[in-house]
Amino acid sequence: MKRAAGLPGAMALVALAAGAALSAAWLRHGFPLPQCALKKWTGLPCATCGTTRLVRALLSGEIVEALSLNPLVFCGLVLTIAWGALSVARLAFDLPVHAFTIRPRERARLVLAVAVAVALNWTYLLVRGI
Repeated sequence: MKRAAGLPGAMALVALAAGAALSAAWLRHGFPLPQCALKKWTGLPCATCGTTRLVRALLSGEIVEALSLNPLVFCGLVLTIAWGALSVARLAFDLPVHAFTIRPRERARLVLAVAVAVALNWTYLLVRGI
């Protein structure tokens, strides 16, 4: 049971690595880039607009540029990489699992914080014209 606790993070890290490899190959071969349907129909960016350019910037080593294109997606990637790396370390070195529980009141605050982060990120994208 203890070893299974690290699997989701390790699998997320593998999925991100596969996505990065696929993205690099996609860009290298010049395949058409995906277009945002919401932006195409309304002129307004969606919450993930700029992610394709963010990935291109990351693959080119332009970390600050990537952060500026979509801060929320960038932070999500960083947190997922950290979680995955810790999970791999937990599996590789048989480190203990520290479980925590979120009480209903804390869950409500967390949901509110995520909603505020998404709204602020979307406002940033609108102001920046991404």
